[in-house]
Amino acid sequence: ADVGELTPTQVPALTGPQLRALTTTKLNAFDTTQTRALTVGQISALTATQIASMSTTQIDSLSQTQIAALTSTQIGALSSAQLATLSNTELASISPAAITGLSAANIAGLSQEQIGVLTAAQVGALTFDQLNALKPDQLGVMTATQIGALTATQIASLSAGTISALTTTQIAAIDPKAIPALHHPLRAMTQDQVGALTSAQIGSMKAIQLATLGTDRVAWLTTSQVAAMDAKAISGLTVAQVSALTAGQAEALTPTQVAGLNSAQLSALGANNFRTFSADDIAAISEQ
Repeated sequence: ADVGELTPTQVPALTGPQLRALTTTKLNAFDTTQTRALTVGQISALTATQIASMSTTQIDSLSQTQIAALTSTQIGALSSAQLATLSNTELASISPAAITGLSAANIAGLSQEQIGVLTAAQVGALTFDQLNALKPDQLGVMTATQIGALTATQIASLSAGTISALTTTQIAAIDPKAIPALHHPLRAMTQDQVGALTSAQIGSMKAIQLATLGTDRVAWLTTSQVAAMDAKAISGLTVAQVSALTAGQAEALTPTQVAGLNSAQLSALGANNFRTFSADDIAAISEQ
């Protein structure tokens, strides 16, 4: 019998080999009720070529459970037109492992609404190419929860352009544990972005990252950010950077931070800044 004549009750009886043997023409003959009758196992058995050949009407008829059963290879076979038929709920049902199959072009083609519904787990699974394919308007709609889901490996893959496109809310949402992996930390950020960094984020930065501030941007740091710097990291600041610290910033240095400064850095602070030091700061210097 022609597969097109199978009832929705009969469709689940087709085996994987039988389904894979179907030509794209025969598969396209399935109406929406037959397509929706395919089991999770049958959906997973379809080849990428078969998935790519399905009509937008057929793709649109798939349930969340069926969408969730698609593999990364199958997801990668979907065209932009097919992806556009997925509802927000269906898009969010794609497994994190499968979403890595989307091409960079398809990621770039997702609407702002579609980007906004991606789950934290899906965002946390995006590849280097996928992340850097995101356009500024797509990045702009990502929530703090989505940004916070980015792993250290993903953060390390972000280009300077991608970082500069993040909002201050998104910057503050980056997991502090991922900050040390940031390759273009402060030199790629605007003054507002630097100001949005939390104490925990600043405190997790390495000396080489703080060095990217240069001398002209040291003044961007708030006193609370200066006080939050890791003592080992702050000891890596150049003499020129230390010299650029304002009196308020110098006063914010903790005794532990002061104790880690070398003689050249201490000299760079200048006499005026020394007057702002507390008794504990002075004691920390005396113990060197």
